[in-house]
Amino acid sequence: MRNYQNQPTRQHEVLGFVFLAFAAIFMLGQWSDWVAESDEFRFRVLECMTDRSKAEYMRCSKLVSEQHEQGQAYAGR
Repeated sequence: MRNYQNQPTRQHEVLGFVFLAFAAIFMLGQWSDWVAESDEFRFRVLECMTDRSKAEYMRCSKLVSEQHEQGQAYAGR
């Protein structure tokens, strides 16, 4: 059906809503994965640390990053 007033038809409105819903669900999933991965990294760094110094944090974050890059499971301290 042709719409001569340049107004969106009901079909266009529904299609737009469905597109926005799928986009929102996709973005929420991506954000959730990012948060889960960054939380896992932080928890592994905290498990590795023996004290709360910046040097210890830097040592453990480097160690955890290297293990992640190599695909190894975290083995502890």
